[in-house]
This record gives sequence, C-alpha cells and structure tokens, in this order.
Amino acid sequence: MIILKPGKVLLLTLMLFSTGCASIPPESAELSVELGKKINQIETANMALLDQYFNYKKQQIDDFIDKQWIPLFASNFYSNPQIERAWNTIVRENDTPQRMEFMLRTGTRMQQAIHQKRQSLMQPMNELHQALRQSIEENYSQAKSINNSISSFLVSASKLAENRNRYLSMLGVEQNDMNRVIDKTDATLNELLQSAEKFEDKAEAINAYIEKIRSIKDSI
Repeated sequence: MIILKPGKVLLLTLMLFSTGCASIPPESAELSVELGKKINQIETANMALLDQYFNYKKQQIDDFIDKQWIPLFASNFYSNPQIERAWNTIVRENDTPQRMEFMLRTGTRMQQAIHQKRQSLMQPMNELHQALRQSIEENYSQAKSINNSISSFLVSASKLAENRNRYLSMLGVEQNDMNRVIDKTDATLNELLQSAEKFEDKAEAINAYIEKIRSIKDSI
C-alpha cells in the first residue's frame, strides 16, 4: 500500500521555482492556487485509501475470531471437566428444562468471552488507525500551510530562493514513514493469522499481537 506524501508535491514545486530564472511569471500565483486544490484532492484520496486498508484488516480479525479462535475456544470450554459432567448428567436424565437452562447459561458465557476477545483485538487496531490518520492529517495541514506561505513569495524570486531551504526542512517527514507503519501492521497481523492451532498458542499469539500493534502506534 502506497501513501502519497503531500511534501512530495511541494518539494517538486520548490525545485522548479528555485532552479528557474530570477523573474517568476504572474501565472505562478495561479499555479500555487491549483497546487493547493491538488493537495486537498490527494489528502481526500489518501484518507479513503487508509480507511479501506484498516477496514480490511479489521475484517481479517473478524475472520480470525470466527474461523480460528471460536472453534478452539468452544472445544476448550466444553472440555472443562465440570461443564462436561454437568452436560452428561443432563443428557442422561433427559431433562429438557435443565438442558435449555444449561445451553442458555453456557451460551451467554461464551458470547461474553467472544465479545471480549474481539474487543481486545480490535481496540489496538482502532487506536493505530486513528493515530496514523491523525499523523497524515497533520502532515497535510503542514503542507497546506507551507503552500500558502509559498504563494506570498511568488512575486519575488529572491525571496523564494532565500526561503527555499527553510521550506524544505519543514517537509522533513520521511517518505517511507507511512509505508513502514503499514508494513509492520501487515506483518504483525499475519503472525496472528498464521499462529499455531493450539488454544494456548493462540492466546500467546494474541498477546503478542496486541503488544506489537500498540508499539507501532507509539512509534508514530
């Protein structure tokens, strides 16, 4: 997944202006306005792409819960000696009311456990999603601010050249920062999805996943 950086557009613009002739044409102001519109368009597209990415990751978590965790959890739950004895007694006595009460109680307990597990997996992913979204919004806000500042200097080539290096340093967010976060998120979730088939191993993999996702969020 590629996250387009607002600084790249401004960087190219600065290079073009700074390497051009000393006299900047009046049309440059119009170009700066168009650049501002383009930044808004790119930001909207990138946010939509980011949301689609995390929606897909959350769907993968749901699939993991439904297809991997729940079957192992149910098997582990009903293999509990106390529950197994109670169920065998109910079946042997063929007591329909007790059977219904048993199923309702155990079903409720299982639903609560499933809900809690889903929340424990979704929460760190949601936090990472929001942190990355906020980081991108801040970068675009900075890019818009810089573009507005550039517009005020377009009438003077000397002023633009004088401030070029300062603007470039303000765009100092690494181009690969967002891709690094995406790659680490993919790798962490893949480790969870491909964890061993034992219930205990799943529990260990889930704890590792939560810790790593929160670590990724803290690195933003």
